[in-house]
Amino acid sequence: MAKRSSRRELINTGTDKLYVRRDEKGQFKESDDVGRSLTSDRRHIFTLKVAYAQALTRVQGDPSRGISKNPAFLESMLVKFERALPFLSPASTVIEADAPALDDVVGELVSRVTPEKRSSSASPGH
Repeated sequence: MAKRSSRRELINTGTDKLYVRRDEKGQFKESDDVGRSLTSDRRHIFTLKVAYAQALTRVQGDPSRGISKNPAFLESMLVKFERALPFLSPASTVIEADAPALDDVVGELVSRVTPEKRSSSASPGH
């Protein structure tokens, strides 16, 4: 039975990054330059801003929540969050998440990380 293709491994040369596959003898059999795609995969930090009443409603309905279901604890964390917000805002994307449904919040997050479509002249053949 023929062996399936080996797993890809990331090689960082210091100036370039490549995904490579090796053959049965450990020799490189194929490689893909991922420099351009890695630069588009930037880390995005999001901060969801929710009012106390909305946060309490959400955590009360989430069985996986522990101490955050405690109203006093939640309120103390909200005060700390409000104090930290001026420092979080420049370092992240703040999204007001009080009113929107979960699908709307997810849609907003996805729209912020999805790269703009390239013009057809920038990517010939596509």
